[in-house]
Amino acid sequence: AVADGKIHPALESAERAIAIATTEGPEVVLVEALTTKALAVGVTRDLDAGVQLAREARALALEHGLVSQVSRSFFTEMLIFNFREGQTEGGLGALADGLAYAESNCGPRWRTDFRRSLCLGYVESGRLKASGPMLDDLLALELDDLRMLQVLHTAGLHALAVGDLHRAAEILERSQAIADRYQSAQETGVQARLAAELARRQGNLDQADALIDAALELARAARLDLPAAQEQIPLDVDQLTPTSPGV
Repeated sequence: AVADGKIHPALESAERAIAIATTEGPEVVLVEALTTKALAVGVTRDLDAGVQLAREARALALEHGLVSQVSRSFFTEMLIFNFREGQTEGGLGALADGLAYAESNCGPRWRTDFRRSLCLGYVESGRLKASGPMLDDLLALELDDLRMLQVLHTAGLHALAVGDLHRAAEILERSQAIADRYQSAQETGVQARLAAELARRQGNLDQADALIDAALELARAARLDLPAAQEQIPLDVDQLTPTSPGV
C-alpha cells in the first residue's frame, strides 16, 4: 500500500500485523510491520516518531539477525528525512550508517544500493568532490540494468552539476540505451529530465521543452498507473540483465 501511495491503509495494516506478531510472531513480520509503520508515520505525521520507529525495528532486526530488514530500516529512515526535509544530514547519516553496516554484513546488492544512494545524496547536496570517486567505483562495476541506469543517472547529474556538458552527453547516451530496454516510467522520466537540462544548457530550447513535456507525462503515468509501471520490473531484481562497465 505504501508503494501505491496509500499511506493510511498501509498504517492500518501495519498496526494489525504488529498486534498479531507481538504475541504470535514471527519476528520478521513484526520488524517489517514496524518498518512500514515508521514510514507511514514519518511522512504523514511526525518525523521524529517515524525515525524512532525505524530505529526500533532495526534494533529488533539486529537482535534476531535479520540482515535484509536491518538494511531496509536504514533506507526507511533516509526516506523519512528526505520526504520531510530534503537532502539533509539526517538522511545522509542514515545512508552512511547503512553502508557501514552493509560493508560488513551484506552481499553486493545491498552494498551497491547504499553506495549509489549515498553518492546521489552527495551530488544533490552539492558535495561534488566527495561523490566523484564513489561514482568512478560504481561505474566500474558489472551491474544489472536497473542499477546501472540509476548509477548513470547519478553520474549524469554530477556532470551537469560541475558543468561538464560533454561528459553529461556521453553518459546520457549510454543511459538512454538501457532506459529504452528497461521501459520504466519512473527511470525513463529521470532520463528525460536530465536530457532536458542538458538540452537547455546547450541552447536547444525547443528540444528541452519537448523533453520536459515527456518527463511530466511519464511522472503522471508513474503516479496514476503505478501497478502498470511496476509490471516492467522483474520480481527478482538480482536476475536482471547484467550491464558491463563498457556499455
